[in-house]
Amino acid sequence: MGLIYLKERNADFLRVCEKIRSKNKHLSIEQIASQAISKEAGSYYIGLQEITRIINASKAEDQAKPKSIAKKTLWENIVLRYIELKEKHPNYRTIEYAQMIINSKAPRFYITEKTATTLYYKLLKLKQ
Repeated sequence: MGLIYLKERNADFLRVCEKIRSKNKHLSIEQIASQAISKEAGSYYIGLQEITRIINASKAEDQAKPKSIAKKTLWENIVLRYIELKEKHPNYRTIEYAQMIINSKAPRFYITEKTATTLYYKLLKLKQ
């Protein structure tokens, strides 16, 4: 699974971190990054094919799931969103659900605390 919207994810993540930082000047970079990953993200930052694959995998219980916690959480959130949409629109095709998901915000950023901290340091350095 690849992030095809890496620049957008990074820009959104930096914006969220800076918002937290502006309200809490006493927080460390690690604390800011840790808080930021649980905030709403602009999207899931993955493509239509990947979302479709996740939906299809959720229908086949024997499909291998990701091993990393962040990716597992991403999968779980996409599947939950798919289930919600399916209840509201029972006659849609998988691709239509995937389109709706890709055009929605994600409930969080799907990166670990360690990755978030490293990313925030990197983004701050690039910003200077």
